[in-house]
This record gives sequence, structure tokens and C-alpha cells, in this order.
Amino acid sequence: MLISFFCLVRSLKSVALAAWILFWGSNMVFGQISTTPSSYPYPAVNFVYTQNFSNLPIISTYASGITGKGPYYLGSLHPGLNGFFIAQTTGSNAALNFATGSGSNTVAGIFSYGANNGPSRGLGSLASSAGSYVFGISFANTTNTVIDQFEIEFTAAQWRKGGSGKANEWTFSYHTSATNHVLDTLTKKDTALNFTSVQTSTGTAALNGLLTTNQQQKKDTLFNLNWRPGEQLILKWQDKDEIGNDDGMALQQLNGKALALPDNTAPTVFALIPPAAKTYTAGDTLSTKIIFSETCFLNSSSFIPYLVVTISDSAKKMLYTKGSGTNEWQFSYIIDKGDLAKNGLNIYPQINSDQGVIRDAAFNYCNGIITSNTRFLQVKIDAAPPAFIDTHTLRLNSCKRPLAIVPDQLGVIQTDSSETIYWKVKLAPRQGEILGLPFSKKTVGDSTFPRSVVFLPSVTYTGIDSAIIEISDGINSSSKKIMFQLDSGIVNNKITGDQIICKGFAPTLFIGTNPENTSYHWKYKEDSAANYKPVTGISHLYNYQTGTLHSSTLFKRIATRISCTDTSNFIRVDVKNNGLWIGTNDALWQVGSNWCGGLIPDSSTHVILQQGGQIIISNAFQNQTNFAKTITLDSNANIVVNGLLHWPKALLGSGTIDAANGRIYIENDSTIIKPNVFKNKRIHTLQINTKNKVQFLDSLVIQNSITLFNGSLQTQHLTLLAPAQINSSGNNTTIIGPATVHKTYNLQQGQTKLLSFPFLNQPSLRDFNKSLRITGKGATSSGFDSAEHENPSAYFLDSTRGTNALLSFIPFTKLDSSFWEQNSAIKIWLYPNDSSFKNETPFIETKKHNSWVNVSIHGIPQHGPLEINFPEHPATRYYLTGNPYPAAIDIRKITSSTNIGKYYWYWDAGLGATGNYTARPFRFPNIIQKLDGYIIKNNAGAAGYLFYEERTKLNQNDTPDTIRYKKEYAHISLQLMQENNLLDRLEIMGIDSASSRFEKWDAEKINENQTSLYSISRDSVALCIDARPFTNNLFIPLGIKSNKTGKYILVCNAYLVDNSLVAYLHDKLLNKYQKIIEDSSYAFEIGTDTTTSGERRFEITGPPPPPRQEDPIVASVTPNPVLGQLGIRFSFREPLLYQISIHSIDGTLLLNKTFATSKNGFVSIDVLQLKAGAYVAVIKAGKNYLLKQFIKL
Repeated sequence: MLISFFCLVRSLKSVALAAWILFWGSNMVFGQISTTPSSYPYPAVNFVYTQNFSNLPIISTYASGITGKGPYYLGSLHPGLNGFFIAQTTGSNAALNFATGSGSNTVAGIFSYGANNGPSRGLGSLASSAGSYVFGISFANTTNTVIDQFEIEFTAAQWRKGGSGKANEWTFSYHTSATNHVLDTLTKKDTALNFTSVQTSTGTAALNGLLTTNQQQKKDTLFNLNWRPGEQLILKWQDKDEIGNDDGMALQQLNGKALALPDNTAPTVFALIPPAAKTYTAGDTLSTKIIFSETCFLNSSSFIPYLVVTISDSAKKMLYTKGSGTNEWQFSYIIDKGDLAKNGLNIYPQINSDQGVIRDAAFNYCNGIITSNTRFLQVKIDAAPPAFIDTHTLRLNSCKRPLAIVPDQLGVIQTDSSETIYWKVKLAPRQGEILGLPFSKKTVGDSTFPRSVVFLPSVTYTGIDSAIIEISDGINSSSKKIMFQLDSGIVNNKITGDQIICKGFAPTLFIGTNPENTSYHWKYKEDSAANYKPVTGISHLYNYQTGTLHSSTLFKRIATRISCTDTSNFIRVDVKNNGLWIGTNDALWQVGSNWCGGLIPDSSTHVILQQGGQIIISNAFQNQTNFAKTITLDSNANIVVNGLLHWPKALLGSGTIDAANGRIYIENDSTIIKPNVFKNKRIHTLQINTKNKVQFLDSLVIQNSITLFNGSLQTQHLTLLAPAQINSSGNNTTIIGPATVHKTYNLQQGQTKLLSFPFLNQPSLRDFNKSLRITGKGATSSGFDSAEHENPSAYFLDSTRGTNALLSFIPFTKLDSSFWEQNSAIKIWLYPNDSSFKNETPFIETKKHNSWVNVSIHGIPQHGPLEINFPEHPATRYYLTGNPYPAAIDIRKITSSTNIGKYYWYWDAGLGATGNYTARPFRFPNIIQKLDGYIIKNNAGAAGYLFYEERTKLNQNDTPDTIRYKKEYAHISLQLMQENNLLDRLEIMGIDSASSRFEKWDAEKINENQTSLYSISRDSVALCIDARPFTNNLFIPLGIKSNKTGKYILVCNAYLVDNSLVAYLHDKLLNKYQKIIEDSSYAFEIGTDTTTSGERRFEITGPPPPPRQEDPIVASVTPNPVLGQLGIRFSFREPLLYQISIHSIDGTLLLNKTFATSKNGFVSIDVLQLKAGAYVAVIKAGKNYLLKQFIKL
């Protein structure tokens, strides 16, 4: 049976549901159809659900957008269709066809049937082989009862006749389910709710489903559903494809109702809803709800039901207040002051009521027993406030000084020992402030809290002030008033005069302020005393002068004005027996009269230098060590270290130390030196001998050297100035932190340099470009400096190519090139710092600039042992390596493998115009300065290595004895000079085990100069160090090359050979012999004639052969062959008139000249007019003739 709309709304549980139903009936724009399951919420037994399908789409052009077979849920189109679903169960269509139709449709699908654009609609289907369909509705049981019966009534309307001649059938099935699985096949059937076609004649036709002739009515009741709350009841109709063209039918109207059973069940208490979880205080209402199993009514006008609750260990009544006619009843209790239930709320588990007071609509009576939880720990009652022990107004006096409020004046009576009590200022004083509040304390058992509450009065106000202090347990509170009487206090009672003095001296005058109308008295206390005593002498003035003191003493001043007194700050006079600087005799540390007690400090002394003082540690006291246990430097005080200072265990104060010319020795473990201790951050010489780290919390600049005997050094940044280095140190020492290494070069001493990189990080030209100009191909586009040329000024040695005669130096192509390998060096040209570098071509000629260049590079410095390896190769290879340390090294102390050659080559900028390579043996001492590179060779067939260690370093100012080593072997040293300029040098060593062939004892000539001096081995190798046995048949060919004509000198600057050996320099061109002795020299000339230089003119030999009978005429022709001028050099036994004639090879006279009397000389004959060929020059002198053949070009 249908019920009216207003009855329906009245039967609903909430107004919201009624509004929802109203919303259903409104027109809406259709949304996107959804695959999300939805159900219609069935709200109550006997509620009648009605559906006329007016919310289905009506527009003939409606497009559903469906892409699958479903199920799809129509509630997304309109809330009025909530719960309805459609799906395609079989058929060849890939997607469900859902559209509007008026019966004219011939395709299969599910349709919103009705007249075109007409409002009256029905939900139906038309099946075919393309698709069979199912449609229906899902209800969700939202009641609180199990529904057993459901009545269904509907109207089915036919909209199309397919013309098959027989009725089509739509079969009904249903099932309940915990999930909304609408296509579940485990269903029940009710054939009474099947419907069939109304019109079954042959012939197709569209029908009007709104006509009763095309409709049929169906009604039936589903029994034994056992439809539980929260479950779904799914009703659906299946339309299968039948033989012939199918008919199209629809549900035009659908009604449904759950039927009620007779009520014989007494209502029960379903649940107890406790008050909100919080703490309630006085005046709060404690409300509880009882939820019955059904709607209940109050059946008495005289008796009010109540719940019994336990509060403050007694029973309180929580009275019924509302709810009759519903299943929710409310019981309430108003909290009284003093109520307490801190451990939670207990409710007796039964409603206190007379029999029959609580009933349901069928007059079944409720016994009120509560089976659910009745103890609620989170519901608490606290209506018992804390109280002050003394509730009277507190009155205090203050002399404009901080006033302590003692704990018992704010003590509290606590009724609950488990709670926390809070003190706070509720009303602050107007003329001051209260410090120490807020304060909290749990379990206050006495009057000792709060502590440290202080009233801080205004210093400008005199009169009455007040404040209110509140105590609270977090819920309840009490207050107490405090009255303050503010008297005029004493302010600015201050004294000054802290000082340090020597024992037996009197301190300077103590100075005090002098407030108006104030009297004073002074007191003192020696360090050994327990209490203060009145001072002697005049003690009632604001200033005070004491006598001599013998121990450290404290002084204070008591000021009094009316009722106010005030104690000043303290003056401390430290009395010292020693360590205090008095500086009566100049400013020297090492003079005893400058110190308190006349004692120079030692390692147990605490040194004090007061404000503005200065101490000088002189280097004149070499045998005196300068120690201190601690040093205190007051503001503007400083120590100038010109000698040695042993660093103290602690440095105190803000003064500084000037160690730019002195030595600092640190031997205290774990020393940390704070920033700004050293003036300009500089130390001349630093020495460390500790077990662990010495740390500078600042950057450090070293002017001379650092030596680590033991321990390690860490700085924020270490700078080694040009003269500075890290000396030879202990094996396990370390340098921690980045460093910058400086080195200066005088360009007058040459511009070509071999530079090494003494850091652990990968070297790069960029490291040098920060301080040097570097040019190269591509100029700025390759990172180089801009110049008027692109000539490279930096090269690396390609060790895979070249020989000693021609090393393969390759220019860097980019500034950030990776060709610079670790522990290798580069060849670089140092440009001057001015703009002249832009047009200066590197490596051509040193211009001897009168300027200096500072090179600075940055990285993590190499320190400790280091092995540099060189790979095995079938051929001998040359490597440009270098000094790996930021310190000078002694080349003799490098350990090398047997495959490394016995010599190294370094660049000697003093040779020739631009410099040249000079070789030295590893076994002889020699200094390699920091940043200097050198060339070594690794012989063919095996790998090699160089091993450096701390002992390799040469300490600052150490000089190896190179003279002694030179005297240990026989040698001849030659130098090639021109105009007092050293052009090249040659070393000839006498080694008995050597030979005249090139071998390990020899150093091959590496030459990059146009002028060179060398010897030649038997196998034609040019040598700069030639080792061979020194015998009487000594024979050493020499080579001299120069592209410059002029006069030269060969100088023997060292001649250390056995006395039995005599060596001569033989000029074969002039057939002259000169004995070689130390400091002997031989002058000669190099001309355009190739015979004047080269490898055939000079040699070193033993004694010359005895003179032979002199020829009457000795002559030579040069050049030969000749093009223009033929030179003839001649010598006769005596001065004679002479003739020179030129003849053809067959004897024909072509030219004849007569010359004046001479004994020797040189003449030039013009032969340019002669044809090319062979000719004879005839020299006639007296009766003698000499013939010389020559070739004319």
C-alpha cells in the first residue's frame, strides 16, 4: 500500500533524508555514467519506494559514452536513479548500447523508452545476437532490523513489436549479498515477477508504451529474505535473445516495500554513550545518552528515571532530561564545587526506574540493564580548586632593589597530590615586574614552592604598587593579592679598581660612584679568610686607598641611605709573587728586573702582561730558553718574538704576539690556537714536537719554515711566502688543510723555467695562471691570456716520443688541459708583469727584464714519503719530473731504482741567451729548490721509480758540501765563454771502469741552445758528462756549435787528475796544442767557414808528437768548394815576397797576383768569374812552390 509523501517524511530518522528525497524530484543535468557500484539506502520497514523513471535521459541525441559491457550505475546520471544498474551479459557488441528510444529502434541495447523528448520514461531493453541484457536495482538495508519480506509491484510497458509472432520474456531473479555484486549468478527466481510481450502479432511496429493496451501489471512478495542490516537486496530482470526479431519492453513504474512482523520483543539498552572525554569542573553539565534497541516512551508522569554515578566517593543521580519517543534518551548531572573524580567516571549498569516506566510502542517494558561498558577513564571531574595556605593580602617593602618573595608566602594547600600546580601572575605590578613566574610543580607537599620568585621594582617610582598571583591545577584556580611599598633605593653603587700587583706593593686608588645623601663603609677579605672585615684607614669616603698587600684580596663598599642599604660589586686585587710583567728595564723578557720578584719565568710560571704592555724576546740571549706555563695578554698588550718562545699550555686574553721575526716552538699536546693571536697571522719559524695535533683556528703565514719533529699541524689555510718552506720532518707527521706556496723569480736570471707542482691534487695550468700570464693557441678562447701573438708559453714533455737529441715538448692547447700528469713538471716562459709581454715571443731570447715575478699556487701540500713510478718500455724514455715538496731538497738523498739513469738534467738559465740543460749525477749533493723541475731517464727494458722521504728535504739555511764531492773523483771541467758570458759547460770524468763508448757512466747532451759544447763518444753520441779512463793516450773528440761568428774562449775551470797525466787541447784547424791546467784558457774564432766549428776542429789528447821538419810553405784554402772569394791562409819559414796564381786543371794560367814580403797571413782571391769546375792554386815563395786544389761552384 502506498503512503503519502508527508507520512513518509515523518517516518524518516532525519530531516536530511527528507531533503534528499526532495532533491530527487528536481530536474538535473545528466552526469557521466559510472562503473562505481551504488545502492539505494532503504531506510525503514514499511517505507514505500516508488520509481517512475522520469529522471532517465530524454533527448534523442543523448550519448552515454559507454566503452564496456558493464555493469554501469545510473545514479551517477541523477540521484533519483540511485541503485539502478544496467549491463550487457552476452552478444557480439564490444560495448553496451545505452540510448533513448521511442520504439523505432531496431538495434539491440538498453533504452530510456518514451516519446521523443517526452518526460514519461521507462527503463527497458531489446535483445539480439549483438547483445543480451540485464537491468535492475540494488537496495542497501540501512534499518537496524533484519527484513524478511519485501513486496514488489510494477508496470511493464511494450514500446516495440519485433514481429516474431510469439511473446518474448524478461525473467526476474533476486539475491541478498554483503557486497554490491549485481551480476552474481547465485540468485533466486520468482516467476510471478517475470513479464512478457503484450503485442505478439507478426510485423514490426513502434508502440506507445503509455497506453494501457500495451501494458501489464505485476505484484508479488518475496519471503524468507533474511536481509540483514548493511546488506544489499538486488532485484534484476534478464532479457535474452530469442528467435526472430525481439520485442522492446520497459519497466514503466516500480514500487517496493519491506513488510513488518508483529512486535513481541521487549526493548533493551543497546548502548551507553558516555560524556565527552575531558575534565569537567564546577557548573559543567555531565550528559550521557542511552541508546535503546527501538523507540521507547516514558510511561510515568511522576517518576523520573536516573543513572547512578560515583563522584567524590559517593552516589550522585544523573537524571533523565529528554528523549521519550526516540531510541536515544539523555541523562544529565550538573557538577558541584568540590566534586572530584580524577580516575574516571563509573556508572551503575542499570537505569534506576519503576516497573513499566520505560516501554516501546507495543507496550513491551524495558528492564534498563546496561550490558556495555560503564567505566570511562577519560571522563574526569575536578571541581576542587587548590588554595593558598595564607589567603591574606601579602605586604612587602622594597628599596628599589630586587625583592625575593619567599616560598611560604605563596605556599599551597593541595587536595589532590597527583596533580600539577601552576603559579602565574594574573595582574602584573604597574611599577615593576615579577620574575620566576609562571612556575609549575607536581605533588606539592609543603610550603617550599615556588622558589626564586623575585619582584624587580622600577628604579624611578616611589609609592604603592600591587599584583595578583593566581594558582591553578589546570582547571580550577585561586588568587592572592600582594601589596608593595616602594622606597627610594640606592642605585649606581659601583666601584672600580680590579688590578694585579706584585707582593708588597700597594694597589692604585679604588674609585667609587657617589650617589646623593649616601654614607659608606669599606670591607675586605683575603683569599684565605672566611669573612669580610672592616678596612683600616679612612674608610667612610666613596673612594678608598689601601696600603701594601701580601696576598690576593677582595674589597666591597656598603652604601646606606635612610632604610635602604646596598652592597657594591667586588674589586679584586691579585697579588703575584712572580710572572707579572713590570717592565722596569727596557722591555726584554730575558731580564729578571722586568718581572715581579726579579725572576725570569720558567715552565711553571703564569705570565701576565697587563693592558698596553709590551715584551720583547730578544735573539741576543742564545743560551736562555723562554718558557711559561700560561700567558695572559690583556687588551692591547703584545709580545714581540725576535728569538725563541716555547709555546705555553694556555694563552689567555685578547693581546697579540708578533712572531714575524722569531721562532715558535710548540711541544704541548692538543694545542689549539685561537684566531687573531699572531700579528698579521705571521710566524717566521714554527717548530712542532707533540704527540698529536696542533690546530690553528685561523689562517697562518710562514716567512721562513715549518718543522714537525712529531705530531701534525692543522690550519684554516697555510701560506708559505717565497723564502718559506716545510722543513724535513718526522716520518709520521702530517700537514692538514689547504696551502698556498709562493716563489719569486728575477727575470734577469732567465725566463725559461721547469716548474713542478708540490701538491696532492691534480695539477692544472689554471693553478699557475692565477699569478702568471700564459699564452697559447686560441688565446682567450682556449683560456689563455690575450696577447699580440698566439705563441705557446707552456709545454709538457711527451715521454713517448723523442730522444735526448731532440726532446718532444708539446704545447698545452687549453688552459685546463689534462695533459699535466701528477708528479710531473712543465716547461714555461715567465712573462714580465707589465704589458710588454703582449708582444714578447717566448723561448727566443731572454730579454733580461729588470723585474720580479711572484708565482703562487694553491692545494693540499705533499708531505711524507712519496714514490713516483715510471713504466717499463722497450726504449729509453725521458721524463720531466720535479721536486714534489714545498721545500728545497738534496738530490743526493733521493732513492732510485737501478733502471733510473745516474744523471738528471736541470735548466741552467745562465747558459747562453736563453739558458740550457745541465746534467749532474744523482750521487753528488745538489739543491733542487721548491717548484723546480728536472729531467730523468728510465732505461729500456724495466720499470723505474724515485723515492722521496722527509730526509730528502734540505732544511732552511742548510748548504750541502758540493766542493768535497767534486774532489773525490778525477775530472776536467771545460766552459765555453764569449765576452765573459758562460755559453755551455762540459764535464769529463776519470772512471777506470768506464770506456770511450756511450754507457751508464755518461750523460748524453740535451741541448736547446744554438751554442753548445760537448764531447763525442766512440759510438758518436754527444755527451755533456763524459766518463772514461784517464790514460796517457787520452783522446776525446770535442764538438762546438754556434750560429754566431766571433771570438770565443775555452776555459778549464777545474782540472783534477793524476800528476802523471798530461792533457792537451788540440786545435786541429790551426794545428795548435795547449796544455790543459786549471784556469787555463784558449781563445779562438768562429767564422763563416764550417771548419772553424763543428766536431772536427778540437780534441783533447795526450802530449803532442815531436815537431817535424818545418815545410818551407804551409797553406790551406777555405772555403772549399768556393763560390766567390777563395781564402788562402799561409805560413813561411822566413819573410818572403810571394805570388799566388790560379790554374785550370790542365795547367793553363788564369790569374796571377804578387804580394809584399810576409812570413804568414791570409789573402782573399776573387774567383767569381771562373766557371764551375776543378782548379789549382799555386803559392810561390822564394824558390819553393805549393799546390792546393779547390772546387769552384
